[in-house]
Amino acid sequence: MNNKWVPALRKITRIWSVVIIILGVLIFIAEIFEARSMELDPYPWWENLMPAAMIFAILCLGLAWRWEAIGGSLAIGFCLVNLLLYIATGRDQFFAVLLITLPVLIPGLLFLLCSWRTTKEQIGQTGS
Repeated sequence: MNNKWVPALRKITRIWSVVIIILGVLIFIAEIFEARSMELDPYPWWENLMPAAMIFAILCLGLAWRWEAIGGSLAIGFCLVNLLLYIATGRDQFFAVLLITLPVLIPGLLFLLCSWRTTKEQIGQTGS
């Protein structure tokens, strides 16, 4: 099977993930400064779990540069944790949060696809 598209897809996915990582770090820094200027009283501790899940998902995109399957799986997993936390807190804008997580979810899926195709190609070469 012809897998000439995998290196191009891998390059696109890595560029996409770099953009998301840079934006994620900038948003995280802005969130830290915003939190100092805006104190909510009382602020429930579980409200910190959703942004933490997104930060971990974004960091897993960086991990996927070295280990595509592990990083992609963890990025997808943390995006799903974020969605489940959002649902568990009783909010009703599920599709809005899904749209917010898509820029992280899609590269995670693409890293998994690249890993799967590369592994399948290596097995095909050693098996014949």
